[in-house]
Amino acid sequence: MTARSKPSAPKTTGPKTTGPKPTPAKGAQTAEKPRAAAQSAALRGSVRVGVDVGGTFTDLVLFDEATNRIHFTKTSSTPANQAQGVEDGIHKVVGLAGMTPADIAFFVHGTTVATNALLERKGVRCALLVTEGFRDILQIARQDRPKLYDWFAQRPPALVPRELSFEVSERVLHTGEILRPLDETQARAAIRAAKAANVTAIAVCLLHSYANPVHERRLRDLIAEEFPEAEVSLSFDVIPEFREYERASTTAVNAYVMPIVRRYVARLADRTAAMGVPAELHIMQSNGGLMTARAAGEQSVRTMLSGPAAGVLGAVALAGQAGFSNVLSVDMGGTSFDICLAHEGRLRFTKESEIGSLPVKVPMIDIHTLGAGGGSVWAASGAGCGWTAGITEAGRPLGWRAGALWRPQNSRSVTSIIRLSPMARSRKRSCRLGGRSDCAALRKFSMTWAWATTMRAASMASSGSRGRRAAMTRKAAC
Repeated sequence: MTARSKPSAPKTTGPKTTGPKPTPAKGAQTAEKPRAAAQSAALRGSVRVGVDVGGTFTDLVLFDEATNRIHFTKTSSTPANQAQGVEDGIHKVVGLAGMTPADIAFFVHGTTVATNALLERKGVRCALLVTEGFRDILQIARQDRPKLYDWFAQRPPALVPRELSFEVSERVLHTGEILRPLDETQARAAIRAAKAANVTAIAVCLLHSYANPVHERRLRDLIAEEFPEAEVSLSFDVIPEFREYERASTTAVNAYVMPIVRRYVARLADRTAAMGVPAELHIMQSNGGLMTARAAGEQSVRTMLSGPAAGVLGAVALAGQAGFSNVLSVDMGGTSFDICLAHEGRLRFTKESEIGSLPVKVPMIDIHTLGAGGGSVWAASGAGCGWTAGITEAGRPLGWRAGALWRPQNSRSVTSIIRLSPMARSRKRSCRLGGRSDCAALRKFSMTWAWATTMRAASMASSGSRGRRAAMTRKAAC
């Protein structure tokens, strides 16, 4: 057989022009100027801006694709209204680049609003609707001790206290079959009780709703009728998977931070629009992807590690360009200390994370977050022996409060404290840190003796007799 060749298209030839190219007329030259200006504006429109709001500082990076140049700056965070800090930073970074907010074509934001609200326990007051018989699901958890051999280990309090957990009569099997229909009369009574308790959000987590969410969706309709101003978080929308405790915990976390994140992204979107930024606001997810501002307001739990995830992606990309495939990234912010490991240039993803000792079962980069950053305040326990940790608002100066408070601003502060503690090294003893997962995390780093010396310095700085200061030092090293 002979293969047939496709007939080639006929070539068209035209008259060839020789000689110099004709020069445009004077009017044509003037007409080219606005066209060039439009092209220049189009090129300048390819500007990307990234913003990361931390507990202490707001960092901004501007990348101009036309000139391949990067501009970055830093402003102080404004905890009362973080959108104000972002607005100030945008004006500052576009000013450094000689541009205007109207030139921004892509705007992405890594936020720690949800993370800080959870770590600081400054979320909203929320209620939980569960299947009858599962009222104590958040309190019972997995029926295990956080640390088996730690006598002083304490389980963190649930985001939703028992008095705000309400049962509804219904039952769905794991196959999706409805064994007991939803008792709407009882459900309405539970919703009214939640409203009377002055809650802001309601989390709904019914047994096996991942197989059939009909009852959860009906409860959402009933809440809209009885309590329309409440924010509603359904477990089927947040995490439609089995494992009841993890699903209830993740749904409660979403309801706990959702109103705060929603107000923040709405306020930020309005401010950027008023500034003249044409780009739509995008929010980093915990898994390294992007989501719209509206999606972030509904699935706020997926922004729990928004800022740290962006930092990890940047660290791995930068290390790859430098020829390193195994990377350990450390991000110390104002309210948290984040660590992530990349092996052979690949990040590890997980759905079994814990933030603030609470399980959060959503896809995210495997980042370990400690609730102890540059803005954390460590205070002497009222019992006289041990330390407690807390996270306060950003912007307060470094110094002593109440005679025994210390705020590590950066790694140099920690290093200076370590160098000033030979007594703690000689004793080789550590303080009994009191009752918080933050303290337990620091004990893992074998730095607890540094806090003993800090306690000693705090007691010496406060007023009192020599004997009292010596007694406080002995208590700190017990």
